[in-house]
Amino acid sequence: MFIIADNQVSFDGFNFYHGSSKDATDCFHFSDEARTLTIKNSMLYLWRYCIYKEWDGMSRTGLNRCTFENVKFSSCIGGVFMNQETVGGNEMYYCTANYFDNCTFEYCHFGAYFISNSNFAMVEFNRCNFYKIGWGKYDKTIYDKFGCFGIRFNCGYNRSQSSHVIIRGCYFEDIVPYRIGDRFDENDEIRMGKIIYPANDKYYSCIISENNSYIVDGCSFTNCPKYFSGDKYCSWDIRENRIFGYNIKIPTQWSNKKLLHVFKANRQVKYENLKSTIYYSNILGSNNVILNGLVDFDVHEDRNMYRVLNCFEESFMDFPSLYLK
Repeated sequence: MFIIADNQVSFDGFNFYHGSSKDATDCFHFSDEARTLTIKNSMLYLWRYCIYKEWDGMSRTGLNRCTFENVKFSSCIGGVFMNQETVGGNEMYYCTANYFDNCTFEYCHFGAYFISNSNFAMVEFNRCNFYKIGWGKYDKTIYDKFGCFGIRFNCGYNRSQSSHVIIRGCYFEDIVPYRIGDRFDENDEIRMGKIIYPANDKYYSCIISENNSYIVDGCSFTNCPKYFSGDKYCSWDIRENRIFGYNIKIPTQWSNKKLLHVFKANRQVKYENLKSTIYYSNILGSNNVILNGLVDFDVHEDRNMYRVLNCFEESFMDFPSLYLK
């Protein structure tokens, strides 16, 4: 609908409706540097991507100084997709000072996905809602390309981790990739009754991180079997969150028994500093939260890169609580 090249654009009180998410039409498509886009009190409904930033092969800037306030991203493949990958990661591509406040991502295959081979600086999600992501919409082709998640950041190829993302006061509910049907791929999918799930859950979680640092503070998770996933180059600060149960049967093959799943990294970053994972004053709000530990690792040796400070409400055998009993 809008093809924007390096201009300041502001919208307040608009409804942008396309009618289909199956063609290649985006609501806002940035072909050049994307700076100071402001959208307030608006709804973006039934597009491929509501906000899409492609890489033109030359510009060094991604989404910068953009503000989204009280915006609903609904019924699309993805609400926000910033895409930039280069062979060898030689181009710098910054994503700086972007703010999402009181926004809703609903009925999408994924919520917000940022890819950069440089870094992210001060990207914030405050009081946002992620609702029914992947819920009944699982499509194998789309899932194999993107995964299923509320928020995902993929940062840097040959850079040390220097990024910072804050997720504060957000609500995640019904983040589960599935569809109803009979036909399924026996090699890559799992059927439980009429429900079809992907067999590979590596890129399914509420929040996914690659070579990035997160602060997740004061969020709630309801009916979400998987919470946090990332590679070994991530640092996490997970505090004051509420973890509630889920009421849907899921495949036993999924890695959902720990709060954080550290999967095998797709690349080797030359800087391998020790990473920290901090759990502070989180609460399990339901008996049907099936958690028997805080962190699991696809590669056992990756444990050596992590220093875990556990002040979680519950005691777990992998990283016992530091609370005095």
